[in-house]
Amino acid sequence: MPLFTTNKQALNNISYLLLVISLSIDFYIPKHSITLFYLVSYVSILYSLYSFVRYLNLRFSSANIAQADSPYSINEETKIFLLFVGSIFLLGLSKGSWALLNPSIIFHDTVGNYLLSGKRLVIAAFMVFYFHSIASSITIRSQRIASIILLFGLAIMSVYGFHQFYSSHIRIQLNTDSATTAAYQIAFYLVISLVITLRAFAGHKIKVLLVLLNLVFAAFLLCLTETRSAILLMPFLLLLFFCKNIASLSKKQVIFSLVMVVGIAAVMIASAWQRIDEVSGEVLDYQKNNSTSVGARFSMWQAAAHSLSPNFFGQSSDARYHELKTFIIKNDNGNPEAIRNIFYHVHNEVLESFSLQGIFGFIAILTFYLSLIILSFHKYSSHRSVIYIAFPIIAFGLSDVIFLQSAATMALSIDIALLMSLRNPVFTSGTTAIAFSETQGRIIDTDSEMSSSRSRWSSHH
Repeated sequence: MPLFTTNKQALNNISYLLLVISLSIDFYIPKHSITLFYLVSYVSILYSLYSFVRYLNLRFSSANIAQADSPYSINEETKIFLLFVGSIFLLGLSKGSWALLNPSIIFHDTVGNYLLSGKRLVIAAFMVFYFHSIASSITIRSQRIASIILLFGLAIMSVYGFHQFYSSHIRIQLNTDSATTAAYQIAFYLVISLVITLRAFAGHKIKVLLVLLNLVFAAFLLCLTETRSAILLMPFLLLLFFCKNIASLSKKQVIFSLVMVVGIAAVMIASAWQRIDEVSGEVLDYQKNNSTSVGARFSMWQAAAHSLSPNFFGQSSDARYHELKTFIIKNDNGNPEAIRNIFYHVHNEVLESFSLQGIFGFIAILTFYLSLIILSFHKYSSHRSVIYIAFPIIAFGLSDVIFLQSAATMALSIDIALLMSLRNPVFTSGTTAIAFSETQGRIIDTDSEMSSSRSRWSSHH
């Protein structure tokens, strides 16, 4: 029996697995990871352009004039999804265009990273569209292979991380610029690995073991990064997974899962308790000593907020640095930790976007956050599993900046694209809506496709 029924399905599944491999080797073979990412991006862009041309042909051809004139030519599910795609494209455009318009010699690293992050976010928009459209052609076999690849990658990562820690006895960074960035990427990696595993091995007892191994490896790595925000977020993320999947568990599995979640959370918090306990002390001592991790954030946020009104349409890195430094010196006793950090960013995604990219950047990041929330909760959304990654993206963005680091942006783009391949059918009635879906290489009528999707979904669950 052939693995795939058509060459097109084979291409889709190969692209899917190449992107999984790209993510799994990102921490220790970054050059090959980037090559695979761009290879899949070419397929995604060509497919997206082809689909758009086919859609225009269908909409405006003489045989479909009546359907094109219908106000329901694109259904609710597709509108929600296209909002999400558009928000990613807009975010990438805001970062990339700002970098092109504001070159800097002193802040060349910041400008270069934003230019590359913007480029990768624009590519991500095409990838998200591609994997959403071909979701029905990704086989269970490919999903199971992906699950094993990601688990194997996490295991290698754990060995690599332990080697780093044993060699240096400081917070591990893996192959990133900082321990904090490494922790964020590990958390995002864990999300996609768990979601794929739960889908690929639904109804199989082995999924509990696979989930446990994922959690143990990820928790081990997060403990070695000693990143407070990621470690504190982990219990809530695990609780979210538990609540969303409790219906598919037996009583024994529910008890085991609860013990596992509580146990792992307790070990992680205990391992970083000293750094977590420092937070309360830094908050209480802010008036006496603001040159701390928490104190620096307060200083940077105040300075960044102050810089917004006179720079409504954005500013260069050089101008922002001098303005923020002047404000901190005058109003916050020249907080040295804050001045050291504003050279890189202001530790808040929204303030970072607004203070550099102006109102365009502010609208772009808020639209992205809003589209994540809508995609997670809207009744017509076929991607409610996005909540698993939306939660940490928004939470980490409250006290840090994710999209400044081009490597982290690429990893997150892959995570989101792979989530799109786990599209669930959404059933609507009484419409002649048009939706983007890959069944026979065309844009199809929603009612007929959703009917077939209902059958496939029932057979797998």
